[in-house]
Amino acid sequence: MQWTEDQSKAISARDGTLLVSAAAGSGKTAVLVERVLQRVLSGECDVNELLIVTFTKAATAQMQDKIAAALQRQIDLHPDNMQLRRQLSLLPFAHISTIDSFCGDIVRENFQQLEIEPDYIILDDNQLLLMREQAAADTVESFYADDADGVFGELCELLFRGRDDRKLIDSILKLDNAASAAADPERWLRGLYAGYDPQVPLGESVWGREAARMAQRVIDKTRHITARTLELIRPHARVYEAYEPLLLREIDAMTRCIEALDGTDWDAMRARVLSLRGELSERSPVLRNCDTPEKEMALECRKRNKKQLENELEPLFCTSAQEYLDDI
Repeated sequence: MQWTEDQSKAISARDGTLLVSAAAGSGKTAVLVERVLQRVLSGECDVNELLIVTFTKAATAQMQDKIAAALQRQIDLHPDNMQLRRQLSLLPFAHISTIDSFCGDIVRENFQQLEIEPDYIILDDNQLLLMREQAAADTVESFYADDADGVFGELCELLFRGRDDRKLIDSILKLDNAASAAADPERWLRGLYAGYDPQVPLGESVWGREAARMAQRVIDKTRHITARTLELIRPHARVYEAYEPLLLREIDAMTRCIEALDGTDWDAMRARVLSLRGELSERSPVLRNCDTPEKEMALECRKRNKKQLENELEPLFCTSAQEYLDDI
């Protein structure tokens, strides 16, 4: 096989730590197999003295098969080479495994130092799921038992209405999954509290800033569509002259609203957003005997803008800063 310069370096490098980073399908496995083959053929080591760790069982089996095939090809070329035959016979004892399997071997060999029973088992996914669900259910039950002031029950009723606690338990498990993926799960969880700190004004909070950014994106998109509509109706002089002042006023109102959302006073931003409905609700010009595509385009644009405002924008600002504090 013809190797590239970088692949050849990865195969032959011996001194120090080597990191190979390449895209999927670029030949990383083939390079690793050739690296193993050259080391055992040169007498540097036997194949069972190498440690090869993969992420999946499928990758482990693939690696074993490819090393075996490479050794067999060399045996076919050199049938009298006993070193090659020896390496092939040692391959079943080579340390080629997944990361978790390798760690399991270390634990089994050193259980006495870890002070655990030697006959421990590794849970499969179904067993782990059942245990996690039971732990979440027990935790919820303990909170109910200690809920003398009824705050926990009120929270559950507010967030997880239903006949049972299934949604609550599912949310706990999802939160646990997300935290487990972090380098420091406890720190990650503590970081979530910042979004509910009553000392942080809503306009400066994580939620407030994200709501403002989302609103700005919605309004900017609506403003762009309105400006584009104005350009499209320009060829029809009568429609353009009638709608140009109105659409320009609406574009200006949206621009001012976007600028206002850069602030941190939640109630002021909320008032500005809610007032936008009135500014986009002027009556359309009356154009008699003018049933043209340009007129329909202008009417449809204004109708869509108001609908988008009601469906996407106003729900983001449905509560005042005081109502937010009362909720948290």
